[in-house]
Amino acid sequence: MFRISKGATTREIFDTIRQEIRSQYLLGFSPSNPAREGTFHKLKIRTKRKNLTVQGREGYYTFKSSER
Repeated sequence: MFRISKGATTREIFDTIRQEIRSQYLLGFSPSNPAREGTFHKLKIRTKRKNLTVQGREGYYTFKSSER
């Protein structure tokens, strides 16, 4: 959410949104052991730079072959 103040121009607001979007990333992955279908897979995401904040899930469930 971005609050609009009386002094902010539309350009400034869009610049703020642009900067926010440029700092987001999307990661894709698949399980290393496909034999574990239908189970919970833990995730751990780390960065080399300690000053960054990572937000993500603790893990995910895979589909069983019969559920696809």
